[in-house]
Amino acid sequence: MAESDPLIGATVGPCRIEAFISKGGMGRVYRGRHLALDREVAIKVIEPPLVNGDAVIRSVVAEARAAAKLEDPRIVQVYDVGIQGALCYIVMQLLRGETLERFVGWRRFLHPPEALRIMKDVVGALGAAHRAGIVHRDVKPGNVMLDETGAARLMDFGIAGAVGGSAEAAGTVDFMAPEQALGSQPDPRTDLYACGVMYYFLLTGKLPYPGEGGQAAILRHRECPIPDVRAADPSVTRFAASLISRLMAKTPDGRPANADETLKALDSPEMLQESAVVSASAGDDAPMPSPPPPVPMRDVTPTPVSRTIFLALTVVAFGRQWFSVVQADWMAAGVVSALFLLPFYLVDRRGWLRKTLAVLLFAGMCLSFYKFGLPGLSVWMPPVLPAIEVLILLGLGLACALGSLWEGVFDEDTRNTNLALWLLGGAVLILAVGGASLRLSLQGGSGFSGMGGLLAGELRSFISSQGFWRWSGFAFLYAGSWVFFPKRKPTSQRVEGRVLGYV
Repeated sequence: MAESDPLIGATVGPCRIEAFISKGGMGRVYRGRHLALDREVAIKVIEPPLVNGDAVIRSVVAEARAAAKLEDPRIVQVYDVGIQGALCYIVMQLLRGETLERFVGWRRFLHPPEALRIMKDVVGALGAAHRAGIVHRDVKPGNVMLDETGAARLMDFGIAGAVGGSAEAAGTVDFMAPEQALGSQPDPRTDLYACGVMYYFLLTGKLPYPGEGGQAAILRHRECPIPDVRAADPSVTRFAASLISRLMAKTPDGRPANADETLKALDSPEMLQESAVVSASAGDDAPMPSPPPPVPMRDVTPTPVSRTIFLALTVVAFGRQWFSVVQADWMAAGVVSALFLLPFYLVDRRGWLRKTLAVLLFAGMCLSFYKFGLPGLSVWMPPVLPAIEVLILLGLGLACALGSLWEGVFDEDTRNTNLALWLLGGAVLILAVGGASLRLSLQGGSGFSGMGGLLAGELRSFISSQGFWRWSGFAFLYAGSWVFFPKRKPTSQRVEGRVLGYV
């Protein structure tokens, strides 16, 4: 990017641009240095649209100057704004961290206490902006920054508007209130609608109205019923689900009156644990009283005793059968290794331990399929060089497996779980066929002729040697170590001595 971007190294206003950070809907964000103050800053460079470009730039400058007056620890500070040639630039506070959009991307969804903490910061920031007469109009996870401490900071007031200002349609359609899409005047309650959509997204990892954007998304927000977040995650309290539904009301009058009222609801103990006593004593003044649902238990993990029992039962029940292993057991080992990789793709396990274990399973999968293609259990190197077609097939399978490992485990910023699973399935299929082709090639035949007969013969050998019972019994006992001897580890979150929920 540094070689192709002409702005890298250029001076824009009082700052020198040093590195590209990201690209948004209205321009690019760079890391730079304020020359007079000698401090690192974030610089957003806005390129004017082809239609009404001058008017858009003047509006951005006016609203950025208004946003610069906001001084709140939950809002990314705006230092300067100006126009240089055909470009408009905004100089902002540079934060070390990541956007909420990326954070949810690799976490897939957030647990209720995490989402609640972030929403409190966002709504609190909006309250400060609304009291200053500014409506953000583009509240979304991509405009929320999580700093190094985990605190949420609202940023990018580039299309903000004054309360009751000029009417225009602006924002991101997936988070846009129905009246905002029709070009209504800026109203603080449009920001609250976006908060409801974002709260739903944080808890489920999905948009309430998924599908293609544009006009279709606008119509879904305006006409489709408000979805119940509890249908996607039953652990969310009815109180929280009610608040999300209220924030996402189709008309502004159905939403909370302001950000302070929303923050009061977010601070209530019923958000994480509903209590019949609390709800009854609150009376008619309660924001949204709800009956108490059962609090789910989380983190069911096997105890050391259950692991020991599992290993002992495996040895007693299936120990003798493992002396009669056949070549097809290597194929089964490769499939089982691939299945054991799935939790590393689907569950949040950060850190080098997760990566190391995933790499070991990956290596076991590839070696097992390779060993399946060699004649004899004690042979690890082929006596002759296999056919070039076989090497290409094995290389393709290895490439699919490497891509799956990268997308599922190592690429935490833009992790793509669906692509990782498809690549893993393709790797298993290609490596299995590649192993069979390797066997045929080393036996002097073509790498692909006789494939059906070889696989059918290996399957018969696998069944006759009790291979099916070896592996299915192993899987059954492993599942039993979780189901029959579990250890439940609820970790409670306490505030002022009250248990509010499980983290």
